[in-house]
Amino acid sequence: MPFEFDLIRRLPAVVYHSTKFINCLFCFSASNRIR
Repeated sequence: MPFEFDLIRRLPAVVYHSTKFINCLFCFSASNRIR
């Protein structure tokens, strides 16, 4: 049970970082395509 609780507590941070990372990759590929 403590492990699952820790996982749920960390989920928002993981989602936030992964979204930021995907956004970064998308911006990078878009800027490469424009050039």
